[in-house]
Amino acid sequence: MPMLRFTWRSLGELGADRRLLARGAGLPVWGLGDDSARLDLNHLVKLWQLGSAICGRDVGIEAARAWSRGSLSLADYLLVTAPTLAAGMRLMVSYRHLLVHNPANELELLDHADGLELRCRVHSGDEQVNAVASEFCVSLMLWITRRTLDRMVMPICVGLSGPPRTGRQRLRLRETLETRHIECHAERASITFARRDAEAPLPNAEPALATILRNHAETLTRDHRAGRTWLDEFRALLVSRLPEPTATLPSMARAFAMSSRTLQRRLSEANTSWHAELDRARHQTAVRLLQDGASRKEIAARLGYSDARSLRRTLQRWSRD
Repeated sequence: MPMLRFTWRSLGELGADRRLLARGAGLPVWGLGDDSARLDLNHLVKLWQLGSAICGRDVGIEAARAWSRGSLSLADYLLVTAPTLAAGMRLMVSYRHLLVHNPANELELLDHADGLELRCRVHSGDEQVNAVASEFCVSLMLWITRRTLDRMVMPICVGLSGPPRTGRQRLRLRETLETRHIECHAERASITFARRDAEAPLPNAEPALATILRNHAETLTRDHRAGRTWLDEFRALLVSRLPEPTATLPSMARAFAMSSRTLQRRLSEANTSWHAELDRARHQTAVRLLQDGASRKEIAARLGYSDARSLRRTLQRWSRD
């Protein structure tokens, strides 16, 4: 997961101890240097939680400044070898699953008469992480754009989805992002580039290499999806959304663009049910937390049980099943 590795490294550049970050987020450090390592989305959520506690509420915006070409592996080169910024951004959006695989995340590009808008909304199960990671996403695109075009790019507008900022905090944001056009407490994080910037030719555009990279991205995409059903995607997302209230039938249905009734029908067709899948996800999460050394009291709170005794009875039931 390139985004997880970049986040871990950039938080270190902001002053956080990388060893403590890895330990606190349960990261296998050996896997951070291995592109083939399968790292859990929950690790990234924990990393942002720790980063926010250590570096403050604007950690997502600050962390994005650490980007340099290659930080995001293949996705970076898909962008920089494209003919224009707009074309490169479309490729990054199309292959975003190569950075972070979370089907619930919303990332879209909108064409306007005066420019190109990138909108982002992260769904992690933690509202603070959602705001931080969404703001990181749009800030990251700003720094990628400036360093790829090798000039100061002033966005038409930057929308930030976190809580309202004070006057002093807004001033610091303007200095960090180097733009006056900031909308705080927006519905979702966004950034809009002027048409002249979006359509600007990229200095490192290479048509032949771009074709090779896109073919490679397609191969990775097919390999990733091979044998993976919608139920696999559903289960992975449900685990990432624990604990409640984000792990609910309506919210999961919305993530898959279905009604609650349709989702229940699809689960029934797969010989399972919402309650069975929720129980399965809790079981899987409990086992992982026990292996990580968490106490039963901590696990009970994490999974939404009233107390450790309720969890103990559930663990006994799972052991009999």
